[in-house]
Amino acid sequence: MKYYISLLLILTFISCSKDDEMRNFNQNENDIIQYLNNNNLNATRTENGVHYIIDEVGSEVKPTADDYVTAIYTAYFLDGTKFDNSDDNGALFDLQNVIPGFTEGITNFSEGSKGTMYIPPSLAYGSSGVYGAIPQNAVLKFEVEVVKVRKPQTENDIIIYLEENNLQAERSETGLYYIIEEQGTGNEIDINNLVRIKYEATFLDGTVFDSSENGMLFDLNRVIPGFSEGVTYFNQGGKGTLIIPPSLAYGEKGIPNRIPRNSVLIFNIDIEK
Repeated sequence: MKYYISLLLILTFISCSKDDEMRNFNQNENDIIQYLNNNNLNATRTENGVHYIIDEVGSEVKPTADDYVTAIYTAYFLDGTKFDNSDDNGALFDLQNVIPGFTEGITNFSEGSKGTMYIPPSLAYGSSGVYGAIPQNAVLKFEVEVVKVRKPQTENDIIIYLEENNLQAERSETGLYYIIEEQGTGNEIDINNLVRIKYEATFLDGTVFDSSENGMLFDLNRVIPGFSEGVTYFNQGGKGTLIIPPSLAYGEKGIPNRIPRNSVLIFNIDIEK
């Protein structure tokens, strides 16, 4: 999967110098309306001027502007020129960090649905454009398929994950869940220790976002709270799993292009003696 968003959909504009020459399409919403009329297309208009057509209706799960959406897409200008696309697995979009028109349009789709969005320049890159990629005042057309809607995660998602996978875990007072496969025969681990750990880190859907096959030395005072707390439930030589709620990981901020906001994190750990 392509993580996390296409560079051409980032909300922040890429400016160009006065000496740079950019194409200017001089388009607006009227060009969308004319395009739809010329092609005998019936579209629905959002409050702010995004026009969309849903060709296939999906499930009842719809995204909000606070969600993440995995979507397969191809992006065009109105003249049919393609300027961007995802791979067959789709791209993961943080709907708080894409152009306003994409967010407004995609929230009218549901998981499993397919269709097209037409975004006026005022909700895309406007008169700034993106040098070398998006002309000034360009209408953007997106053919999209919404693969999955990802809501902000909470402790409840951990509980569901454990039930669906028939896993038994201990819960700490802070809301950390942990599974001890091997307690370890070495010394007890204190939060002030330096500990070498082999690990694989995944999201709840199984996507691996980090790993260390040969082990990494951790200062437990300099890692996310859930990780440092979880390791102390083991002895040196221990092995198991930590399931960390967002409040003990990266919370509402996440890590751009790496850890989505409000993500539960899973660490499969093997602590060296």
